[in-house]
Amino acid sequence: MPRIGVVTDSGADLYEPMAHMYSIHEVPVVVRAGEAVFLDGEITPAEFWNAVFPNAMRPRVSPPPALAFYKTFASLLERNDHIVCLTSSDKLAGAYRSALEASQHFHGDVTVFDTHALSLAQAYQAIVAAEAITQAQPLPDVIRLLRSVRARTHAFICPDTTEYVRTGGPLDRTLRTIEPILQRLRMRVLLRVKDGQLAIMGTSFSQAHGVWRMRREIIRRGPAEMLTVVHTQRPTEAQALAQRLAAAFRFPQEEVLITDAGPVFSCLFGRGAIAASIVQRSR
Repeated sequence: MPRIGVVTDSGADLYEPMAHMYSIHEVPVVVRAGEAVFLDGEITPAEFWNAVFPNAMRPRVSPPPALAFYKTFASLLERNDHIVCLTSSDKLAGAYRSALEASQHFHGDVTVFDTHALSLAQAYQAIVAAEAITQAQPLPDVIRLLRSVRARTHAFICPDTTEYVRTGGPLDRTLRTIEPILQRLRMRVLLRVKDGQLAIMGTSFSQAHGVWRMRREIIRRGPAEMLTVVHTQRPTEAQALAQRLAAAFRFPQEEVLITDAGPVFSCLFGRGAIAASIVQRSR
């Protein structure tokens, strides 16, 4: 069987032990804060929130350049026959285009797959690919499995504010219009990821109400193959949401993927955001 390597970008927020366990290689995104430029992983999350975020007008994230993907692909192809690269949603983070550009130098030995996701929803697809490869599934079957998981993934976000949510699409104009109204009424917008891009799901009177609505949306999409919870500086609320989702599905709580988000998610949704996703069990 051909040897297949797995690559993703650091927007996946993949735990280092898990990346090592599954031999998943992450290509770091680029964080720009004022005049400062650094790669994801060069500073700690605490440094990001305590130093970078408060002192930059609006920290921005750029996808890994094509050269970074090229170097990773070239290195891995020295000991693999093929590479599967799973990127964050092209409509949200842009890594797909960089990876695709780099892949064109390898004459079909690299397959680039847009997960239509961010953070742990993206990471789970990388894990699924790695597990399938370990089980000696051929490449076409791995890609079919990834498409299935992508179609069965439903992600929801409750940001504390929408002032950082800028994706370059029509949603930006809508949010700029309603943001003053939301602030005046002290309401929050609820977002979902649909076909790799953000859409407004509704509004909530408080973050607690927003989290309740997210939980309801997820529960009605069960049963669950996987559950994820992502947050920015909301560990207590995130843990409580993970516990309630696990209990609702009788899902092992220790298997729920949960993390304090990295720069890609953080720059898009700001401090105080909570997100959750479900991968529906295949029927």
